[in-house]
Amino acid sequence: MNGSLLGAVVAAFAIATGPADAGELHTSRLDRGNSSTGRGLRCYGTNVGKKPIALMTTQFVVDGSVPNECVDLPPGGTCRSAEDTVAAAPCKVTFSGGAKNVRAAIAVYDTATGETLAVEPAR
Repeated sequence: MNGSLLGAVVAAFAIATGPADAGELHTSRLDRGNSSTGRGLRCYGTNVGKKPIALMTTQFVVDGSVPNECVDLPPGGTCRSAEDTVAAAPCKVTFSGGAKNVRAAIAVYDTATGETLAVEPAR
């Protein structure tokens, strides 16, 4: 294989497989209770590193869930998705950069007061 063809194959593979330094964290499934409880779910991803994270998305793992994208998330910044109609779901946080710089969690909250009622960190 000549050098230019090999270079093209390597470049195509790199594009197809995505960035080498990216990660994904998942939480367990959390139940907010029945629809009359006034509770919702939140999916959080927080940058605990010292540099901005180029791209982070938070999303509930259920049909029809739309990811929330946060670009250039600063140190200490949090990317969040909220859902008031799904009774129970796990949460997925994807990000560029290393997993040591990200913490993820799912929470049940009171839709009237915003108070957090329960939190389950990603493992």
